[in-house]
Amino acid sequence: MIVKAVKQILFFFFTFFICAKPQLIFSNATGTHYEIGRQLGLANKDRILDYMATTNVEDLLVWIQTGEGRDIYSGVFAASNARYPQYINELKGVSDGSGIAFDKILLLNLYEVNLAYKQRAIRPRGSDGTKGCTDIHVKREDLWLLGHNEDMSVEWPDRFCWMTNAQVNEGNSNYSFKAFTYPGTAPGIAFGWNSNRMILTINYLYPLNINPNGVSITFLCRDILSATSIEDVLTKIPPNRGSGVSMNVVSLNEKRSLNIEISSTAFSVYEVKTNFSHVNMYKVLDEQQQIKPTSPHRQARINQFNVPASAQDVLDILGDTEDSEYPIYRRYTELDNDSTVATVLFDLSTETVSYTHLTLPTKRIV
Repeated sequence: MIVKAVKQILFFFFTFFICAKPQLIFSNATGTHYEIGRQLGLANKDRILDYMATTNVEDLLVWIQTGEGRDIYSGVFAASNARYPQYINELKGVSDGSGIAFDKILLLNLYEVNLAYKQRAIRPRGSDGTKGCTDIHVKREDLWLLGHNEDMSVEWPDRFCWMTNAQVNEGNSNYSFKAFTYPGTAPGIAFGWNSNRMILTINYLYPLNINPNGVSITFLCRDILSATSIEDVLTKIPPNRGSGVSMNVVSLNEKRSLNIEISSTAFSVYEVKTNFSHVNMYKVLDEQQQIKPTSPHRQARINQFNVPASAQDVLDILGDTEDSEYPIYRRYTELDNDSTVATVLFDLSTETVSYTHLTLPTKRIV
């Protein structure tokens, strides 16, 4: 499917044209955090069940009954609930709407539990839910772009994902957002944007240092979807972080683009002035980490390109398959167990966005 969003009076109110199948659905929700979660769970129950069947949730349910697994699960959940009760309520809504047990929904979202489980060399029966993504920034006087490939470790991702289109009305929170969403997970861990004219794309990272009493990165990313400014983004980074992530953040109002790398002990802020790229490994922070072969391959291939001079140049990089083993645009193989689920291109100079959900990179459009 190809979906193209055309600029209207305000940047974040787009008209989407469905041009091919399979269709990526939009899931609309309005109300409190719990109500939004319940509406998403009710509308997408079958997708959540199908997706969960591909994951290692059942293995995790067993592991969190052990001493170490129980400690990490309890500690990360307690810290996350203390700082982000509104997003825990969203997940409770998803559980109630879908009829799926809350502990299973929660395990889809506690990234640190999954990360710790994998580090113990326990091989899961299904997908471990890891994500890999590629981002390209370009910023100069006449051109301002952010392109993002969304990659996911499921063999047939087309039938799972949706775009959440939500209006939050709870207490002092009154904003809308759109976000690419994986079934049962909090919006914010892929890419999205909000009515405050803030844009977010995510690169998962795999640090070896996990804080068993830190808040989950999943809920930090969800919180960034409510941000109003760059300063607000930085104040939202909690001191007790469970693990790490790379966030690409744009403020249209302030005309700023940042990459923020986060670990459990530090974070870096890199302001994009010319061009910048990021994959699924730390680039600024000196962190012990797991690096999958695909990340250095993708970064090395990106480095072979000239600095992009147009939107098409960015799409050419994101659609590149020159590396036969670990291409930038990814298809599920025995060697590389991720697929490129979607590509999004933000033309920030003209305040437009193009979005594709395809099986072939040659069909991308601007």
